[in-house]
Amino acid sequence: MNADGGQRVLQIASETARAGEVRHATIVIEADGIAHEAFMHNRSMSEALGSSYVLQTDEGVDQAVRTTKALKTPTDGIELSSVASDNIQKMRSIGTGPVVADGAHFFNYDLEAAGDQAREVFWMGGSYGGTMAGSFRPTTYTLVGEESITMPQGYDIPTEHFRMASGSEVWLTKGSRIVVRADVRFGPGPALRYELTELNVTPLGATPEAKPAHK
Repeated sequence: MNADGGQRVLQIASETARAGEVRHATIVIEADGIAHEAFMHNRSMSEALGSSYVLQTDEGVDQAVRTTKALKTPTDGIELSSVASDNIQKMRSIGTGPVVADGAHFFNYDLEAAGDQAREVFWMGGSYGGTMAGSFRPTTYTLVGEESITMPQGYDIPTEHFRMASGSEVWLTKGSRIVVRADVRFGPGPALRYELTELNVTPLGATPEAKPAHK
């Protein structure tokens, strides 16, 4: 759950050197740990590629997609569609990329039950020349255990280590689910490592001048 029991809004901006693609995403996560809505806009270095807005419902996801001529499904307007799911919302999450946003998938993992837990991720589209429309993909998460990771500044962060069905592994801060480290696998090759270089936590109610606390 969110550490303060309230709504969390994630703003993510990334640049992917592999395709010269720039992505901006917003994910809204409510106090129940469910990503209820998300927006993503993709562009290359020279032009907009498209945008997508999704809203979780009891039945699945409603999406509004705007795609430009640069992609495979040209359209002059916004396409509306729904993607059905048989799973309840607590067993689903929304994926936008990059890795820094993936901690949101684990808010409703049952730590007491532990073990393999099936989930669905609705991956929003727009990657590397494909359609902006998204789709559900099944996965499984497993809690490996608790580990402490030392930051470059010398302080330690206690994390929970998870393994995904793909073989990717992720280390998350407890409760707040911030990605501290991730070994991402796209196939049989070596994992691509993501590491957080700095984490500043400002206590709730502190003034902007307050020194961040590392906990």
